[in-house]
Amino acid sequence: MRFKISIDLNTTNIPIDKNRMILSFLKHYLERRNKEFYEKMYKKGNVDRKKSTFSLYLKNAKFENDFINIPDKTIILYFSTSDMIFGIEFYNAMMEGKSHPYLYKNIELTIKQIQMIKERNIIDNEVVFKTMSPLVIRDHKDNSNTWYYDICDQKGKEIFIRNLKNQLLEELPESKYDVDNIDVRIISNKKTVIKYYDIWIQSNLCIFDIKTEPYILNHLHKSGIGSLKSAGFGMLNLM
Repeated sequence: MRFKISIDLNTTNIPIDKNRMILSFLKHYLERRNKEFYEKMYKKGNVDRKKSTFSLYLKNAKFENDFINIPDKTIILYFSTSDMIFGIEFYNAMMEGKSHPYLYKNIELTIKQIQMIKERNIIDNEVVFKTMSPLVIRDHKDNSNTWYYDICDQKGKEIFIRNLKNQLLEELPESKYDVDNIDVRIISNKKTVIKYYDIWIQSNLCIFDIKTEPYILNHLHKSGIGSLKSAGFGMLNLM
């Protein structure tokens, strides 16, 4: 399920750590709508991978050192999930939140429009994806050693493939017979850095070709790919 949400702001400036703000926004409305569902998804200590992702469109935005200037005072939020229940809860939470602005620090965010986007069904064994939000490749060894990689580096691609297989085995257990046959070819990539929870992390804006079973491709298109995807990274668009 894929949605487009138009959000009005009461100011032209938002924090450079925009994903953190939007994640707070989403959690607020999900908890307001269904506290039991929210607790199941986001309770402290829950490390289960969420089958969702999002990206942001900021028209004419100017990125400064510690804030983003948005002259139109509008954020377009694209949200996608492969979990039907999560999708329904998200849609209802957004609909119920339209008349209840959310205050993040001194920024008021008001839901103006919710639109469900028709999804394309993938029937081929090979597609080209473009990232709508930066792809994060993270190697998390322990609490003190976390490294981020470029997908064009040999080690970065190896870790990306390893993390992708782990993601699929967790989110899509039936893929265990097919994950070893996934082939990824990078067509283009632009390295970028994103601030997330006070840390600047390396990430990738890329176009890549994936060969695998159609049901896996459909899942990745809906659920996103890579590390931190439920926090607004790794959303994919079909080319």
